[in-house]
Amino acid sequence: MEKIIGVLLLFCSVSLWAGEGHGKINGVIPYAKSGGEKLFFVSVEDTQGSLSCNTTRRFVISSTNHVFDTTVSALLAAYHSGTHVRIIGADSCNAWSNSEDIRYVCFGDVPC
Repeated sequence: MEKIIGVLLLFCSVSLWAGEGHGKINGVIPYAKSGGEKLFFVSVEDTQGSLSCNTTRRFVISSTNHVFDTTVSALLAAYHSGTHVRIIGADSCNAWSNSEDIRYVCFGDVPC
């Protein structure tokens, strides 16, 4: 029982510190590092709870993430259509030191 409570507390604490962005997408930046890794940066209307390393208030996803292509495609479609999005941060700035890594993105009426 103590292990279950510990895991629940850990999960809750991680989600409390991870950043979140929602609203329309203000802008995107596709970028490629010299080693071939691709990055996709996104900025949204409202950002809350971001880490101190996220000085730009942007979110980023790396091509090393297995859902990179799908996420980038969906984000570009949302950007061009003006659809509201909700981005949940991964509680890290590993892909780029001043932008929070994306954990997942939700579109439309799907609860995140």
